[in-house]
Amino acid sequence: MNTQKRIAIAIIGAAVIIAAAIVYVDIALPSGSANGSPVAAPAIGNDPFIGSPTAPLTLYYWRDFQCPFCKQFDTETLPALVSAYVDTGKLRIVFKDYVFLGTGSVTAAAISHAVWNAAPAQYYAWQNAVFSGQGSEGSGWATAANLLSIAGSVPGIPTSTVAALAARNASAYQAAATADYLDAQRLGIQGTPGFWLDGQAFTGAQPLGFFEQIINADLAQHHA
Repeated sequence: MNTQKRIAIAIIGAAVIIAAAIVYVDIALPSGSANGSPVAAPAIGNDPFIGSPTAPLTLYYWRDFQCPFCKQFDTETLPALVSAYVDTGKLRIVFKDYVFLGTGSVTAAAISHAVWNAAPAQYYAWQNAVFSGQGSEGSGWATAANLLSIAGSVPGIPTSTVAALAARNASAYQAAATADYLDAQRLGIQGTPGFWLDGQAFTGAQPLGFFEQIINADLAQHHA
């Protein structure tokens, strides 16, 4: 048996294990809203992020990998924000889960955490690849096998390690995704993509200018 065939069989086997290990849980929404009330900033924990931890601003970004509006933001707006603010040390972006589109979204969140744990330097490239390859909502594209295949297409990601982590840590990754979701609800974020920046919560695939206006004003205030 050649090497490529062995790798393919290993990925399929791991996908079956991951699918069996990940169980979708309906999350009860807490009552009330954070709007109009001072609330604590989001927790970071072990969430994936890009940018310097010492950047003056942190943008928290909630997404569901099956959400088409998240794909719109991730492919049309996020690269410009990274170039202008993350790469220049002005902004850190923390990626958070807002899982609500079914079992495929739960699976994607688990693989996401596994990629972060296995190859944090390649995480952003993996996320870009997932959104670029996003299938139609409800089409069943977000399987463990497909997501692991995407991971294998990004140089520097050890696919076998990702598969093993996703299977072994399924409960912990699901708990982290649930915590992110509840944190979004606490802050008044009711959909995806959702954001929190310097005390402001907002939702939707807003254009680049919207983010530039808020970020530039906040940076000016921090340097005042």
